[in-house]
Amino acid sequence: MRDLRVEFLATFGGSARRPVWPCVVIAAILSACAWGCGGGAAPDKAEGTSSETAAAPKPAASTEVAEADKSAQDEASDSADANKPSPKKKAAKGPEIDGIPLDVVWYDDPLGVAADSTAVGGAPAVAATSKPSMGGGAASAPAPTPDEPAPAASATGGWQDLISGELIAAETKKIKNRLTDSLSTVGKYNGNYKEVIQVDAAVLSALAQVLQQHPDSLTWKADAPSVRDLASELGKKAKGLGQASYDPSKEVFDKLDGVLGGNKPPGLEESPPQLPFGEFASRMGLMKRMQKSFDFMKSNIQNEATFKKEAETIQHESALLATLTKVTGAKEYPGGDEEEYQQFIKDLVAASQAVNAASKGESFSGFQDSISQVQKLCDNCHQAYRFGEN
Repeated sequence: MRDLRVEFLATFGGSARRPVWPCVVIAAILSACAWGCGGGAAPDKAEGTSSETAAAPKPAASTEVAEADKSAQDEASDSADANKPSPKKKAAKGPEIDGIPLDVVWYDDPLGVAADSTAVGGAPAVAATSKPSMGGGAASAPAPTPDEPAPAASATGGWQDLISGELIAAETKKIKNRLTDSLSTVGKYNGNYKEVIQVDAAVLSALAQVLQQHPDSLTWKADAPSVRDLASELGKKAKGLGQASYDPSKEVFDKLDGVLGGNKPPGLEESPPQLPFGEFASRMGLMKRMQKSFDFMKSNIQNEATFKKEAETIQHESALLATLTKVTGAKEYPGGDEEEYQQFIKDLVAASQAVNAASKGESFSGFQDSISQVQKLCDNCHQAYRFGEN
């Protein structure tokens, strides 16, 4: 044994007087670490050790050496994957009955529920077919194209809560007939260009855009942007008396009439799908039509017999009143972004809907109360605001 110590010290330059057993122990530990570490590169994914690696046999080593080896591998993996998102921890399994989680055994198909990757009460699992983005992150939903219609304002619900596609069709037909008559001669044009043509043009342009945002469909819905823009142009052309204003107005109306009838004229300029209401629909024209709706209901419905007889007209006019009120609440109109004005709009829409509901429910007293509320709101609003042409 002494000869072995001397030979070892001679080889490594040690002293015969210094104990060498600690060196022997260290050499043995280093040898065991060399077997355990393997010298491989850190994994390039953060999911953990693969099944093949986990199943590979490991050389026998002490518990302390194995723990040191595992710690070194974890540190290397953490360093390589410092910029990668950490994997989600799996939730601990709950109690089971014959392999089925206890929290789903009461379902009609517990095996199907247990096999589903979506946890009960948890977030839905990501579909296996989802493709990652080029940057390596989760796939994102495609951005809407510029041609997609903008969503309707939601302060009072969707347009379908205020007006039906059938009513839009009925009002459009009335407008078309009035415009046809008013533009039949220069004389009729002169007598109607302000109170009929300009008003109907504003209403039709607004309803055309409402229709685009409405779930119901009409034969000309695909051409609604063209209807909107031609109606708006008609309102701008019909600004004076005589042949000089009549001719360009009639020319625009002929194109509009063709689009509504399914005969879109060739060479018609393409219209953008959505525009702010304040850019094409005259608020003054819309309010004149709203006044006509109110006047009919206030002046003509004086007793219960007439109330029941004119139920269909009341429902038509009150729905149109609510819809046009909401349009005039668009914030791009002058003063439209003021809180007080928006409150008037909200209350007037609600009162108009109450008139409609009273008619459908055959409540004459409810109708009277609601129409009085409409009048009060209109009076208060006009005292607070003075509106110009737009």
